[in-house]
Amino acid sequence: MRLPRLTEPGRHATGSGRPLRAQATRDSKSLPGQPRRRYAAAMDERPTRINVGQLPQGRFMAHGELQVWHHARLLCYEAGGPFNVEMVGAMSRAVGRLLQQWQPSEPYVVVTWWHGSLLASPEVLEAYHGLLRLGRQVMAPELACLWQVGPEIEDAAFMKPLWKQVHDACGYRLEFCESDGEMLRRASELLRQAGVEDSGLAPFDA
Repeated sequence: MRLPRLTEPGRHATGSGRPLRAQATRDSKSLPGQPRRRYAAAMDERPTRINVGQLPQGRFMAHGELQVWHHARLLCYEAGGPFNVEMVGAMSRAVGRLLQQWQPSEPYVVVTWWHGSLLASPEVLEAYHGLLRLGRQVMAPELACLWQVGPEIEDAAFMKPLWKQVHDACGYRLEFCESDGEMLRRASELLRQAGVEDSGLAPFDA
């Protein structure tokens, strides 16, 4: 899959002039230094989140922040970019660990709360493309992937079409929402359309 260059003249690939820090965290609650998302926070007492900080790191540290968990008919992520290629590998391991405990029941929806930046290099997008293709082999297809990308997210206007291009190439339906309430209402709507009367999202579908 051929992707355009993502860096602009004079701009560092991470979105700043500084190298990325290793940001894999071990807190199973919220991502540090980021505003709490109202509905993501309400899910804290649900099944344990898997944080990339809980997973073994390779020779190079994963840059970025990522947690994964499930709630009712949702596969949930909380992510903070920018990512490096190692974070894509860590994401694969985190999802693999979750799937040892839980398998999504069809129909289901994937939801992601984003913090920080959406910026990713072509190498990261290529690695993510491979991860999505693998997902099609090991998981039942979801109704949609919903990303909450608020106006505060850096590089969103530039990167959203590129992330969508990767999803489209692998047969995934990616939609963007500005708030977590909007995202979860959309998830509930998709589940109702698929015949799920009790989506388990009543506390959030308001």
